[in-house]
Amino acid sequence: RDNFDYLKIFKKLTGVHFMDCTFYSYSLSIENVEFFFDSCEFENAWYISNHKLLTNNHNILYQQCTFNENVSSSSESDKEYYEFSEKLFSDCTFKSEVSFSKIIFKAPIFKNTGYEVFKIESLKISDSIIEERLILNNYEIREINFKNTVFNDKVELKDNSILKAYLHDSNFIGLADFFNSTFQVFEAHKCIFSEFTGFENCEFGTNDDSFSKNNCVFNYVTFLDFINFRNTNFYSGLDISNINYSIPPNFLNSEIEISKTNRETFRIVKDSFDKNGNYIEGNKYYVNEMKKLKEESIENNNLSNRFLLFIYHITSNYGQSYIRPTVFMIMMSLIYWLVIIGFENNFLYEIMPSMNGYIFSISNFINGIASHIMPFARILKEGMEFISLIFYILFSTSIWLFILAVKRNTKR
Repeated sequence: RDNFDYLKIFKKLTGVHFMDCTFYSYSLSIENVEFFFDSCEFENAWYISNHKLLTNNHNILYQQCTFNENVSSSSESDKEYYEFSEKLFSDCTFKSEVSFSKIIFKAPIFKNTGYEVFKIESLKISDSIIEERLILNNYEIREINFKNTVFNDKVELKDNSILKAYLHDSNFIGLADFFNSTFQVFEAHKCIFSEFTGFENCEFGTNDDSFSKNNCVFNYVTFLDFINFRNTNFYSGLDISNINYSIPPNFLNSEIEISKTNRETFRIVKDSFDKNGNYIEGNKYYVNEMKKLKEESIENNNLSNRFLLFIYHITSNYGQSYIRPTVFMIMMSLIYWLVIIGFENNFLYEIMPSMNGYIFSISNFINGIASHIMPFARILKEGMEFISLIFYILFSTSIWLFILAVKRNTKR
């Protein structure tokens, strides 16, 4: 109702403790005054200035505050960074976007006190440097977007429910831990993880049709230390075909949706188990690798590979089943026995007597060829050498597949 400027009063104070206050302004930029915002609510978009901190129990600038609109801060200079030297948020709720650009954080951004679940609609950090730990646990977040940012200390995003996460051109110098978090969409592009990276007990993707085409993608990402994907589920597939790593990742007890995962990813997962000596688990992913190779053969119209992989699949499930080759050998034995009975009783010649001359000529020709093939020549049944050769090859293949499957299921 009037032109009264309350900032004139604040400027005359050395420190201000705002408790249970409601702000309708867009910022509070006052130098040389210490501030503490305690259980306040911000109705409009709020621009964060680098306030001096009024000493309090947790040494936090914003404690248990609620931000109903966007929260932001950025450097207005193209060359200089804006520096934050105080801890910003503790147990705060963000109903809209939180964004920082061209900021150097010399103190933690978040420092929550308990295990209560809070919300952030969107967290975006770009072209910034995080000097201290970024710890953000037990949050429901619609979107996280880190771009061109360097994290010089630990990044901890545990027990979060995140709809979309995008990590682009960022370097994680310290440990990165995403333990027990869920992501419906996850994309990391041209990032470097220098220390241990943990995704244990995480869930990626969803069975929701609206997100069915989104994989968990690590594209041109470099891991310089150990990567842990143990007990992790990839409901919408995984793509790590373009990653670089120095230590094989750990996928123990993880589940990966086959239909939305490429062959190279399964090869990397299989190779990680093989290098750790877990051949039995690696063989499971070898089967998935072969299934994807079969799909590629169909797409490329490669008939020879397609036929070979089809036979390999039905006879032994790509070397994993010893029951299939056993059943196959029993069936071949029965058929071979019936063929011998038919040969000894001349049943073939009684089917079409008019064709007996042609059949006799053809059988003599192919039997003559078969009888000179080593090393089977001495064990082929006289008069039906060619058919015997075919069955001996089938038997030998079945025995080899049986031995292979037993080794793959018992190898130490």
